[in-house]
Amino acid sequence: MKRVALLLFLAGWLVPLASAQDHFQLGAYADYFRISQTKTNLAGLGVRAGYKAFSRIMLEGLFGPKIVAGHGAIRPFFALKGGFVNFRLDPRAVNGANVISSIENLRANNVSGMLYPGAGLEGHIGPVGLRLEAGDEIYFAGSTHHNLRAAFGPFIRF
Repeated sequence: MKRVALLLFLAGWLVPLASAQDHFQLGAYADYFRISQTKTNLAGLGVRAGYKAFSRIMLEGLFGPKIVAGHGAIRPFFALKGGFVNFRLDPRAVNGANVISSIENLRANNVSGMLYPGAGLEGHIGPVGLRLEAGDEIYFAGSTHHNLRAAFGPFIRF
């Protein structure tokens, strides 16, 4: 009886792992962010990661769901994400030590909540694809501030 229970446990645990294809998405992107209060245009590079929680819902960071509205090679999607923003003006170059000190000092700095509703299109051929996204990056620092954000870049699904 113990062997049967162990076999059922292992089968129940390993079957989802065997069918876990297309459950993760990793990509890079070029980003445009406009701070409307100071009329500042910012551009940068970033990395995005996502986990497919349900058939049409992928969890990504900032943090929140990306809801895929279609199926096939080209798919529209909607996103609603939340997180935090820390505007820190620092003339130092970006390197590993500066990034670590920024993370360590989050509590000491002025951190504001953020909400990001957005939409876009993604297309793929096999596991490789491209994604175009635009939305309103809203942060709450004293009052509500609306800012345009657009991103474009490749991704890989696995």
